[in-house]
Amino acid sequence: MKKHLRTSMRGFGRVFGRPAAEPTQPTEPTPAETVESADSVESAEAPAPAADPADEVAQTLVRAPLDGRIVALAEVEDPVFAQAMIGPGIAIRPTSTTVHSPVSGTVMLVFPTGHAVAVRADSGAEVLIHVGIDTVMLKGQGFETLVAKGDAVEAGAPLLRFDPAAIEAAGYSLTTPVIVTNFKRFGAPSAVADDQVSTGDHLYVIDPL
Repeated sequence: MKKHLRTSMRGFGRVFGRPAAEPTQPTEPTPAETVESADSVESAEAPAPAADPADEVAQTLVRAPLDGRIVALAEVEDPVFAQAMIGPGIAIRPTSTTVHSPVSGTVMLVFPTGHAVAVRADSGAEVLIHVGIDTVMLKGQGFETLVAKGDAVEAGAPLLRFDPAAIEAAGYSLTTPVIVTNFKRFGAPSAVADDQVSTGDHLYVIDPL
């Protein structure tokens, strides 16, 4: 599993010892000079443009991709997830059979074995949904992917289907971690759900660092 996964100063001329300059009569500025001066004042007085909200990283709401019971990540059977080696998050013991996108964004990864998929939210947060524990060993048996890498998806769009009976019959847990993989940029999520969830319920929020 472990395998799979930055003073100058201008010189001033000396004035001492130089002959005094002849006084000159003031002259009227030309129209061009007047326009240039007015433009300079207007430019100097103009306020700086406001920051574009699109450049700011927003909070990300992650919705439940499945129906099921919430499980603390530390209780997941696989230490790779339990110790948050891939990233922080929450797990779900599913009671439904279709994984839906927890955010609106772009599919950034679909495992060839169909057991996991990752979506990059419009905010930049990356969320991995991994159905079951060690289910990569099934080599795709019991899984059907419904999207491809690069697909644009809305929150709630179906991403993959799975056969829970086949997975459990093969001896694998259905516990499904929902992980923030680029947590170094966004930090740990704050849980919203704490017991049972239905697909689309608020699961957790991710705040940018």
